[in-house]
Amino acid sequence: MVAVLEVDVAGDDLSVFFDRVVDRLEEIFAAPDEQTVTVPGTEAAALIVPSLAGSLTAVLDLRKLLARRIEELLEVRPLPKTLTSVPGSVSGPGPAF
Repeated sequence: MVAVLEVDVAGDDLSVFFDRVVDRLEEIFAAPDEQTVTVPGTEAAALIVPSLAGSLTAVLDLRKLLARRIEELLEVRPLPKTLTSVPGSVSGPGPAF
């Protein structure tokens, strides 16, 4: 729906009308800058989030390292191969019965 603004003014009245419209538009466009709010704790979050991201990255790297070391230890032992070859074993490569 388009609103139509009918203005019945002439000459100087028209320039006054447009001056008011321009002033109102300036107020409208300035309003968001005046309404900006800083949430309490924003600065603390800026310090904590990168620290947590670093900690999580370190934990994931440690998990990968441990997984590789455990795989290496299991390859040396014959028992995991025996367990994975047993029918119905859930740790084996095939489906469980």
